[in-house]
Amino acid sequence: MSTTRRSLLASMGALAAAPHLSLHAQAWPARPITVIEPFAAGGAVDGAVRAIAEKASTILGQTLVVDARPGGGTRIGTEAIRRAAPDGYTIGVMVSASGVNIPALDPRSTYDPVRDFTPLTLAFDANYIIVAHPSTGIRTMADLIDYGRKNPGKLSYGSSGIGTSTHMWMEILQEMTRTQLVHVPYKGEAAALQDLIGGHIQVLLSNPSLVKGHVDAGRANAIAYASQRRAALMPQVPTTGEQGLGDFIAGGWVAFIGPAGLSPDVASRLTQALRTATNQPDVRERIERATFSVRALAPDELTAQIRSEVEKLRAVGKARGVTLND
Repeated sequence: MSTTRRSLLASMGALAAAPHLSLHAQAWPARPITVIEPFAAGGAVDGAVRAIAEKASTILGQTLVVDARPGGGTRIGTEAIRRAAPDGYTIGVMVSASGVNIPALDPRSTYDPVRDFTPLTLAFDANYIIVAHPSTGIRTMADLIDYGRKNPGKLSYGSSGIGTSTHMWMEILQEMTRTQLVHVPYKGEAAALQDLIGGHIQVLLSNPSLVKGHVDAGRANAIAYASQRRAALMPQVPTTGEQGLGDFIAGGWVAFIGPAGLSPDVASRLTQALRTATNQPDVRERIERATFSVRALAPDELTAQIRSEVEKLRAVGKARGVTLND
């Protein structure tokens, strides 16, 4: 075979291989994608995550399979995401407990919420409402702050456990307002709310969907909604900003992340699919029906929020002597 003929055949082979290589590089996703969530299936957050995953499956052309791995206060599922191969076939859900509370307050934490993960998008969040037992006579933030300053240690507030969001946001509020309340931790919000209604504690930070019935029945006073806008479920309740505490925006959030080292191309496609899915009218309606607010933040915005909240919570935890030891 002549040199010219060999060169021609080699060139033809290279041209034939090029499209194959291009297709191979663009093959992702070629199989289902696992979405690890670090909490139990069946709750409102799980339902919203599954609604987003189902819509994103259609966009990506592959099924996103939600895998619930509860335990360890979100540590087990979060660690599983961190250890996953960065190939785009395992991503996960990060909530404020796993992304902020544990890294900021647990000296045994084994991960960094920014360094050890690839941020994809913040999907939705939920803000808290401050309620008080009617016997206190507290109906506004001014009432709460005035009483808390003049009667240190006389008001008690409940939370869903030491180091949880409902605990730490109340600690932040006390730092901001120079008040002193007594913390009573419970094993979950339901138990804390039951004791508020029974008059065993006086103040609680909770979800509007949990307290609405009690507020409507006069068993609890709605003090303020810790958000920039009023809650659709309870529009009669003024925000903290409307009452002079615009910096107190309290709540939890839910985001999608991948393990560290995810390729920029795959991460970008996942982000786009998840944000598009979250903003579809039927998905938004399902999220908002569960009293969450859609916030499809970009990866850099999510990273900035995590860093800011970890720094704030770490400072408050140190100042008030709070550590996670569950």
